[in-house]
This record gives sequence, structure tokens and C-alpha cells, in this order.
Amino acid sequence: MSKWSDKTFNFLTDFVSILIILVLLVFAAWWAIQKPVFWLRGIDVVVHGNQEAITAPVVAEKLKGKISGTFFTVDISKIRDTLKEIPWVKDVSVKREWPNRLKIFLYLHKPVALWGEQEVLSQDGVIFEENQAVAESEGELPHIYGPPELSAKIYQQYLDFDKICQPRELKIVSLTLTPMSGWFLVFKNSESKTVEVVFKGSDTNQAMSLRLERILNMMPQMKDHLGAHPRKIDARYTKGVAVQRPEIEPEPDDSDVLETEIKDAK
Repeated sequence: MSKWSDKTFNFLTDFVSILIILVLLVFAAWWAIQKPVFWLRGIDVVVHGNQEAITAPVVAEKLKGKISGTFFTVDISKIRDTLKEIPWVKDVSVKREWPNRLKIFLYLHKPVALWGEQEVLSQDGVIFEENQAVAESEGELPHIYGPPELSAKIYQQYLDFDKICQPRELKIVSLTLTPMSGWFLVFKNSESKTVEVVFKGSDTNQAMSLRLERILNMMPQMKDHLGAHPRKIDARYTKGVAVQRPEIEPEPDDSDVLETEIKDAK
């Protein structure tokens, strides 16, 4: 019985000693991380994407009052969530840089089209409200209109149409889906003339793509017949299309030309 008591006493003594050491270590660590050398001295921001979309003042204003603590205690997840509130930001990565700095990587949405009058459509199908002029700072974008809940479908249709148009040097200007009226595709040809093609709203992507290919293959014949590229092609009919003639530019009046030349001679 006496031996058991000695063992118990020794065990308790060792346990208390270890506990005291752990407390001292925790206190020492807490004291060390509060040292001024670990106070945050600066933040470096690296932007992956449109450099005109996000400026340093925007990031600074967003983080104002949101960063506290030291190199060890700063809340990284809070910084990440705060910066994700900026419309252009797709993802955020925050890393500590020894001994007192942070490095923030901002990954921005890649704009692929202007949506409606005030929004931008990203490559991932995300619609966000932003300055459309900034979205086009790296190049002109097509304009897309339609119900927001169908953004993925509309963008996919745009991609299908673009695959057909690009080899023919046709540039898509806009694509609109109006559930009651159908799809409205507007593109420019090599002569910078605008042509609009209308499809039924109930048509499948594959059906519209095949129909567009046939129409574009017929464009040279239409031009020969009309004397110019058509302004509008209505492809909502089952067995054919309706073609709107182009506007014929008026010929100059010979008398006006003569009068101008006489006046210039004087």
C-alpha cells in the first residue's frame, strides 16, 4: 500500500511539473508573438487579370479596419472573405511573409461579354455589376442580353456561334435571347457591314448552329442577288428564310457636284 502511494505521489509531481512547463511555454510564446518585430508592417498585392479593374486605393479602402493582430495572429480568412466582396475578384490567396508582412494574390474574373447595360459576364458564367468601359479596356467585347438565370445557356450559344463565325472572319457584335421572340444574332462581315439573324427561341443549340452554317454558306448568293449583303435574315421559318434587303445608298446628284465645282473654281 505504501509503495502504491509513492508511485502516485511521483506521478502527480511529474504531471504538475510538466503542466507548469507547458504554461510557461505558452506564456513565453504569447509574449514573443506580441513583440513589435512581428507587428504587420506592410501588405503586397499582386493582381492576376485586368490591371485597370482594381487599384491600390480600392483594396486599401476595403481592408480599412479589417486587419488586426500580428504576423502570427492576423485573421487570414477574414481578409480573404472581405476582398471577395469586390465584384471583380474571383478568388483570393493570402500568405504570410516573415517576419511582418502579408502578400495578397487577387485572381480576377475574365470578362467575355457585356451583359445588359451595366453588368459584365465572366468566363465562368458569373454576372457582376461593374463599369463596362473597364471591362473593355483590354479589347472590345460582344454585348449579350437575356434573362440572368439563362446566362450559362446564352453564353454557350454565343460560343457555338463564334466557332462558326470566326473562320469566316465574322465578328459577333451582340446576342440577345427574348423568350417570346427568339434569338437575335448580330455580326459584322469583312466589309464592316452589320447583319442580323433571327432564330426561334425554342430551337436547340445544335439546330441553330447548323442553320447558321447554311445561312452563311448562302451569303455570297444573297449578295449577288441583292447587290449587297442583307441587313436582316429571319430564320424562324421551317422551310426557308426571310431576307431584308440592304439600304441602297443614294447616288450623288450630278447637278450638285457641278455646282460645287463651279463655286470652288471661283
